[in-house]
Amino acid sequence: MKNSTRDLLNGVWSRFSAPFARGRRDSCACSHGDQTGFASREIFTHALMKFGKTDKGFSRYIATIGIQNFNNVRLAVGYLSMERCVAELGRRTANSDNVISVGRLSPDTLVFLSECPTGASMRKQIERLQRLLEVEVDVGDGVISAETSIGYQVVDTQEPIEKTLRYAELALDQARENGKAIWEFSEAEYGSAKNRLSWMKEVREGLKNDAFSMQYQPQVNARSSEISGFEALIRWDTPPEGAPNIGDMIELSEKTGDIISITVWTFRRIIQDIEKLESLGFKPTISINVSGVVLSEAEFATHILRKAGKYKDRLVLEVTETALIESPHDAVRNLEMLSEAGFKFSLDDYGTGYSSLEKMRSIPVSELKIDKSFVKDLTTSHHNPLIVRSTIDLAHALELEVVAEGVEDAETMALLAVMGCDIVQGYHISKAMPFDDMVVFLQDETVAERLKSTQSPLALFS
Repeated sequence: MKNSTRDLLNGVWSRFSAPFARGRRDSCACSHGDQTGFASREIFTHALMKFGKTDKGFSRYIATIGIQNFNNVRLAVGYLSMERCVAELGRRTANSDNVISVGRLSPDTLVFLSECPTGASMRKQIERLQRLLEVEVDVGDGVISAETSIGYQVVDTQEPIEKTLRYAELALDQARENGKAIWEFSEAEYGSAKNRLSWMKEVREGLKNDAFSMQYQPQVNARSSEISGFEALIRWDTPPEGAPNIGDMIELSEKTGDIISITVWTFRRIIQDIEKLESLGFKPTISINVSGVVLSEAEFATHILRKAGKYKDRLVLEVTETALIESPHDAVRNLEMLSEAGFKFSLDDYGTGYSSLEKMRSIPVSELKIDKSFVKDLTTSHHNPLIVRSTIDLAHALELEVVAEGVEDAETMALLAVMGCDIVQGYHISKAMPFDDMVVFLQDETVAERLKSTQSPLALFS
């Protein structure tokens, strides 16, 4: 990666996401290099482990601050204005009574460690902070009113600090789900969270017992309708009654850390399937989603090179915009190592994150994936065609291929082909399918012909 790209990412991060620890004690400041500022998840967690014992007469708690409707507000006011707003909320938090350190877990979530004097109310302390956060923020071009929810968990010196942080995050989830401004984690009141953690135990057992499988959704050339590859999607074959859907399961696993085990299992299974396909004479590319949590792991690239380096020409690693922003240093380093080794990357869910393609232009990706929310109403919306067409043109100018997901009818596929989109996927081509069905799909020589028959320009008027 060019130095200018690293400087751009680091500059944006340090200027707007760089935290504000009050440094009430020298040992409490979270620093990255020689800068003191908002710590990323990894740095904040490491810093928590270094904090000494609680002063006599105080108890500690970890709290997470969630900014409501973050994406909608960001789209309305712009990325830089929203980052200035988040930075100001961080300053207010850091300057609040008894706050030790502040970090940023994700674009819309801040986290802080605080102390509360014995006999005082933690909740009252958090309520005072929340009132400060609700005061309008001047971002230069106007003001923003931030609506927040806060989840917190008391620090138990007998429990791992990472577990306390996870519970604080789960408390924030419950606050949002129950429409509450503030929520404290407790085993008694938080039965659903306990259930979620029990589900992750089920997931871990399922991975050991092959209760999961991979399915593959075809991707085809928008103009020729020839098969270009498949996206790999994990499925829970026989989930226990009441288990979360696969999307919620992945989201929860990112918070509990189980996403790493899921990713390891997924790579192993995909490699096995690639080897089976090769024995049958097929060599399609396989795209696999990589969580930002996994991408930011320091040893991720090393493990992938060792275990999957042989298939670098067959695998496309899909990453999201926010994965590159939430933990840019480790994520970008892993991207660089794998890119130099020959792996290709796809920027997934483009349009739902909060960085522009222009800012990301030198990140080592070769493919841009337009989110299905922009594709779904392409033939009926007034604005989506303009957004999609301009995105395709800009991506091509940057020598990137464009994939559109969520293509559900012939009219949408025809319009994307006219716009110059390179690859399409969606129910119009096929739903995700098990391995055996994927082999049949690859053997079917009529697939391209059938799809092309719907690709007449007249399909736009049907």
